[in-house]
Amino acid sequence: MNFTVAATALVERPGHGFLAVKAPDADRGWELPGGHLEEGEALLEGVAREVREESGVEIDLGPLFAVYSNLTHSRIIFAFLATYRSGELTTSEESVEVLWLPAEELKRRLQRQMILDRALDGLSFDRRVRHVTHTVEPYEITYRCFMDNPGKAI
Repeated sequence: MNFTVAATALVERPGHGFLAVKAPDADRGWELPGGHLEEGEALLEGVAREVREESGVEIDLGPLFAVYSNLTHSRIIFAFLATYRSGELTTSEESVEVLWLPAEELKRRLQRQMILDRALDGLSFDRRVRHVTHTVEPYEITYRCFMDNPGKAI
């Protein structure tokens, strides 16, 4: 079985909020920036590239807060905290709208539970990296644990 690798970031700009991108596909709606790594691309470079391509923003990566295993699509997603470094919000073919949103507004706009759960994991990060396995359509979490204690479900 082949897995693809993806990365996402919960990007904060102090005083402005958190970065959200609206996907061109109406079914997806608002999301955190991120996507698949390209062949031969390093993980940290890939997440920074995805954020830049979807939003026009350069970031400083912070800690890894979660690793998600999407069992339906054989995908591993690394989720990072990040802070704004520079750049102006810019749309792309992957984003029809890009905004800085306060945490509560971000949570309201993330219409897909899977994406909302990722944002909530980042917003509640307490220095313990989570691992979450899930399916899609229907979205169902099949296991959650902290990486420092993988045998104990949370």
